[in-house]
Amino acid sequence: MTAIAVRPGGGVSAATGRMYQALKLYRAVAPRKKKLRNEPEFNRKVELHRQLRARMSELVLLTDPATPMTEDTPWKNC
Repeated sequence: MTAIAVRPGGGVSAATGRMYQALKLYRAVAPRKKKLRNEPEFNRKVELHRQLRARMSELVLLTDPATPMTEDTPWKNC
C-alpha cells in the first residue's frame, strides 16, 4: 500500500478519507486479479480485465498526489 499525501487545498481528513477509499479499492482488486489468473474462458477474462483496469485507474487517481480531486469528478460504480 502506498502512502497518501495531503493535496494542496485539502486537509488531513480528506487524505484520511482517500486512504480508506484506496484501501477499499485495493481489497477489491486482489480477488479480481486471482479470478483473472484462474479463469479459463477468454470472454470472462476480458470482462474481468476491464473491471480490474477500471479499479486500478480509480486507485491511481486516489493515490497520485499530482492529481487534484474536484467536486465534479465523475465516479463509476462498477
